[in-house]
Amino acid sequence: MELNISNVGMIKDLSISIDGLSVIAGENDSGKSTIGKTIFGVIKASQMSKGSFFYKNRTKYIKGIIRDFKNALNYLLDNKEEYDKIALKINNLEKDINFILNEKNSDEKKKAKIADLFLKLDIKLEEINKFKSNVLYPFSDKFREEFRKYNLENILGYLDLSLRNSEILLKTLSKQTHIKANEKIEVFKDGGVFFKDVTYIDSPVIFQLIDLLNEMDSKEYMATIKDLKNKLVGLPNKVELNDTIKDDVYNFIVNIINGEVKENKGIFEFIKKDCGVFSIKQTATGIKALGILMILIKKNWLIKDTLLILDEPEVHIHPKWQLLYAELIAKLVKSEIKVLVNTHSPYMLDALKYFAEEYQIKHNFYLMKVDNCNSISLDITNDLSEAFELLTQPLRELHQLKQGKR
Repeated sequence: MELNISNVGMIKDLSISIDGLSVIAGENDSGKSTIGKTIFGVIKASQMSKGSFFYKNRTKYIKGIIRDFKNALNYLLDNKEEYDKIALKINNLEKDINFILNEKNSDEKKKAKIADLFLKLDIKLEEINKFKSNVLYPFSDKFREEFRKYNLENILGYLDLSLRNSEILLKTLSKQTHIKANEKIEVFKDGGVFFKDVTYIDSPVIFQLIDLLNEMDSKEYMATIKDLKNKLVGLPNKVELNDTIKDDVYNFIVNIINGEVKENKGIFEFIKKDCGVFSIKQTATGIKALGILMILIKKNWLIKDTLLILDEPEVHIHPKWQLLYAELIAKLVKSEIKVLVNTHSPYMLDALKYFAEEYQIKHNFYLMKVDNCNSISLDITNDLSEAFELLTQPLRELHQLKQGKR
């Protein structure tokens, strides 16, 4: 899949491929995280307009329309006898509509059945036609697009991404999702499903915040954190067992941390081999970071054709474990999980390149650079030297200081 971004946050113009392993290298504040947050927002907003979340909210919307019309009857009708008669018909209509909404039929059949109810509705009011149009509108493509736009605005708003003359394009040879925005989302044409799911991991500190997040209203924190928290503490993903990744990936993590991280009713524990059980909050950050992946694997959230976004996974992790983490990422990609990594670690960058070639997986490497306050991307897949030069510059400066050359 190709991702094109224009004028989102610091990013002026970007085009990258997300297939297999995609790595974005660069210094802090160069726009790396913006890429992951943008694609997360687009995929999640698209998901929200297709599944149970959409149908639940559409039903709620239709019930609200009916409720408002029933309330309006008080002002439309002065005659109590006439009001009681029409109100009874609307109540019966509401019951029939609720029944149709709960049926396992296509949207086309549901819309046709509801339209037929209005044809049989014997009410002589001018407002009935408008009422009918309002009830049927949520079955239109326009309503679904407006729903996508609303959710994407909320997600990108919580992620604090500015949108000014912005454009986002996700495309393959067969499908394309196109978004245009100028502070508000103006166009969101959904091209279909690119990934079964997307998970964004920012920091293992989420384990320290689980209790606080459980107490907070779901609207109080970013979509990426909310999504990850729900996956860690919620029920497993319902998928076929043969669609889960291989046991050797899970066991690879077991061997790295010498134990397992498990969740039970929202409580997270690290079971260390031959040493006992410890609260996850008492463990090293590296164990927390790998523990997140362990739980996601166990609960079937990391499966074939899902996208995993790792934002600077090397933070707080010893260089030795960075190399092991890089090999783990290669194993995930080998299991047909797509992985996008943002990094400013030369250890992680070099290791990812090595293991991508060792495991013979598809890979693309990019370098983010800032030019006149705008971020631009360079394809460095065949030559990482410019990225190494940029990321190791502080070490060279330190050596110059030691030698008294600065």
